[in-house]
Amino acid sequence: MTRVVPVLLREPDGRKIEGSMTVAAGFEVAGPLISCVMVSRGVIYPAVFAIECYRRQTYANRELIVVSAAADTSLRDMIAEIGDPTIKFVSVAPASLGDLRNISIAQSSGELICQWDDDDLSAPDRLELQTAALAQSYSTACYFGAITLWWPARRWLAKSEARGWENTMLVKREAIPIYAAENLAEDTRVAQMLERHHRSCLILSPDSYFYVHHGLNACGAAHFERRFEAGSLVIPEVDYNRELAAAGARVPVADYAGFLARGGV
Repeated sequence: MTRVVPVLLREPDGRKIEGSMTVAAGFEVAGPLISCVMVSRGVIYPAVFAIECYRRQTYANRELIVVSAAADTSLRDMIAEIGDPTIKFVSVAPASLGDLRNISIAQSSGELICQWDDDDLSAPDRLELQTAALAQSYSTACYFGAITLWWPARRWLAKSEARGWENTMLVKREAIPIYAAENLAEDTRVAQMLERHHRSCLILSPDSYFYVHHGLNACGAAHFERRFEAGSLVIPEVDYNRELAAAGARVPVADYAGFLARGGV
């Protein structure tokens, strides 16, 4: 099945060009090695859901680098039990989030670097779509320009406003700047530097990425409330269960919601 996916190109001079890309089933399932880099709290939940999403990816040539400064060994032990040779767990000393991101990249081997947050959900076609967009648009970086916002405790579900979402970044290794030694907005600064110097591509496919509010996010409730207020489409309460069930065919929302309902993070 062939998909036509809307995209938006951003040029360093500020120009924005609307377009689309055509992706056939199975397109770009093998290509350059992609290093998915995950800075984790070191505990199994909710990282297990992000890892499950990684393992479901249709793009074959990939690795997942999990970096944690936590003393808790539960996530490390779970990854060892999975026995997936493409997943590497790295224990490090406590450091800022920015420094941990730099370590994760240093520990990786890929030509392409993909931010893989440990509390969000990616559909199986995420890497496939982003790699195709990067190649077809001759871009240096690729983001989802629209994503799904999900707040399980409030039963809120929305399609986001159009913008480059830093937590979805896929970028060529040679172009990625060093992250600042900070614990907040460190990825925003990197995205801004990339935007000033390189062409980037934004994919408008909101069902391919779920940004989840679970209560212990780096950005608090006020941040998520603003994001929902700016959303392009808020799903009415009456449609919430139906929309979430449909999403369950692509991402493990039922297990995630069940975990949070039992006491969560």
